[in-house]
Amino acid sequence: MSEVASFPKLAYKIYPELNVFLVKSSAIISFEDLIIHVGNLMDDNQFYTGINACYDFSMLEQLEGNIKAFRSTAEAMNDHNLIDKPARTAILVADNSLEINKIFQEYALMTSKSLIDYRVFTTSEISSLLKFLNLSKLPQC
Repeated sequence: MSEVASFPKLAYKIYPELNVFLVKSSAIISFEDLIIHVGNLMDDNQFYTGINACYDFSMLEQLEGNIKAFRSTAEAMNDHNLIDKPARTAILVADNSLEINKIFQEYALMTSKSLIDYRVFTTSEISSLLKFLNLSKLPQC
């Protein structure tokens, strides 16, 4: 298990024994923060392609910045030279965060050519999220 990465807007922890990493978001992040996070994650020596992920955006209130940055991240995830093994990524949003949910549903569509299967779940769908990731419970970040 790795230490929690020190990027406070998107803190993550890798659990190789569970084949998953967990990311927790602060209340306000930008599309550019997501790009920084992906770079940090891919540079982590415990990260490997094929690892599943859970992005906990249940506390996210505002996603700001340049939407082009978000699209470029999606394009990178569609690159089979970069992502060369299948994996699953669960995106958790609050039940009442309709706009945040919509943004990540669009991201899932933008990454439809990726080897990563992205799915968005609301907090009331946590049992479905756990089944999707083949976990009995979410590890703590």
